[in-house]
Amino acid sequence: GTATALLDTAASAAAGLDFTRLAEALASVDHFKSEATKELGAGGIRAALIEAAIDATILYPTGADIEQLAQLCKLHYRRFRPNLPWRASQFDDAFDWATTGYKESPHAILTRTLGSDQHYRLFDALTPELRTADRTLHHLEDLDLDSTSSFFVGIWAQGTGDTDTARSWWEKAADPDPPEAMFNLGFSYDEAGDVASARVWWEK
Repeated sequence: GTATALLDTAASAAAGLDFTRLAEALASVDHFKSEATKELGAGGIRAALIEAAIDATILYPTGADIEQLAQLCKLHYRRFRPNLPWRASQFDDAFDWATTGYKESPHAILTRTLGSDQHYRLFDALTPELRTADRTLHHLEDLDLDSTSSFFVGIWAQGTGDTDTARSWWEKAADPDPPEAMFNLGFSYDEAGDVASARVWWEK
């Protein structure tokens, strides 16, 4: 009956998949998680790039360009090594390391996004291994982010339960006028019981 039909549907959906590379992908995740954990413990330029890539999963969900990654990497490098100068050549070396596959695998810590040679993102299977659900993004407050990125930071902060921080980011995002940020601001004020402020944002 129904169970047989579901099994048949699942089997036909899986029929076209190549499971021979599954073990390779799983081994890559373990390898890259181990490498990332080691580098994060060292706190150098590679750690800064990993932290930048984690931030980029929130700021640029469809992928970050090299300039955006470099800006975030520089921010984290200064947190890790405040007394050392930033050198672009260090970033280039770390970027090469992060985009190199494992045992001829197409996977790397940073992978190109589909359809773009210019945008990169953290290896999807690695993201839940490195990005904690309670990650705070206060270190981004001094960056001049565009309204879309500010909006995404607000969404992230709201998801962690930090409504005040979310509201602050949405105010930055709403400054140039995106309606989603204005709606979220109104909603957050309404939830806090400030109906007058909510109405102001909803009527803009």
